[in-house]
Amino acid sequence: MGMITIHVGLAKTGSTALQNYLANAPRETEQHLVYLGKGKNGGSFRFPTDVKHWRSQVLKILATKRDVILSEEQYLGTAWTMYDNARHYAVAMRDYFADHTEFQVVIYLRPQHQYFPSLYNEGTKKGRLRGLRPDEFMKPLLESKYARYQRLINDLLDVFGPERLAIRAHQPGMDVVADFLNLIHLQPWSSLEDLTPANVSLSPAQLELLRRSHAADPDAQ
Repeated sequence: MGMITIHVGLAKTGSTALQNYLANAPRETEQHLVYLGKGKNGGSFRFPTDVKHWRSQVLKILATKRDVILSEEQYLGTAWTMYDNARHYAVAMRDYFADHTEFQVVIYLRPQHQYFPSLYNEGTKKGRLRGLRPDEFMKPLLESKYARYQRLINDLLDVFGPERLAIRAHQPGMDVVADFLNLIHLQPWSSLEDLTPANVSLSPAQLELLRRSHAADPDAQ
């Protein structure tokens, strides 16, 4: 059987760039590696709701001794509730794969003082926050269980074990694609320098203007 690598985000750690890179792998890589994560053929493998649908496809690939990569920022829940159901989803992953093949889970953690503002920026840009001020947005997140990453990591270690969990610290300017490929011992198939930046942030002035427009008209996009 092949090996499964599950990239779980978190959000705002370069996941989109990584998924775009993996989704555009040349056909010859599928001789030994198959990517089934977000961005591939419009698909996205989510736990636990999609397990039944994807089960036969994943096991069929593994039976050919090819490896599988899965990637989706919502595997552990949603960033907007600070992954409050992460343990539930982690158990679903473990129970699904543990009896079938070897697997590892890769998680990137961005320092909270960078992560929360970046998430606010994205939510405002997409019109999701309906004009919430930063303090209004931050309050429930800071009060959530996993606002302290150590609690999240402790639960994931308890579910997966240290041998199956790779914890990566995300820093400004970090090349997540290169880091991930190095982690799984995979050679790049195209230049990493030519990657187009994803999810470009708004300037503070643009962000405030957009927030005020959403506050005045919650239906504005």
